[in-house]
Amino acid sequence: MCSEFVNVAFYMRAIAGRHNLTDTSEETTTEQKLNGTQIIRHPNYPAGPNGHVNDIALIVLSSEYQLSENVNTISLPSVVGQIASGP
Repeated sequence: MCSEFVNVAFYMRAIAGRHNLTDTSEETTTEQKLNGTQIIRHPNYPAGPNGHVNDIALIVLSSEYQLSENVNTISLPSVVGQIASGP
């Protein structure tokens, strides 16, 4: 969803701990749902005719997830040098 058209964060819901995202027929006991409270857009979005370069946003959630066997954190890679922009 393009962050340009999202004005209100509470329309967003983040789901963690769900194994099969395509099966919406029933909720599982392992999933946790949190509502968004704020959207933080990239400060340089949109930027000129190719605004998609900075088309990224963070969603602040209403609370923290409870870490479990099905909900956990990941490690982000360390940055080594510049990352090229563009397609």
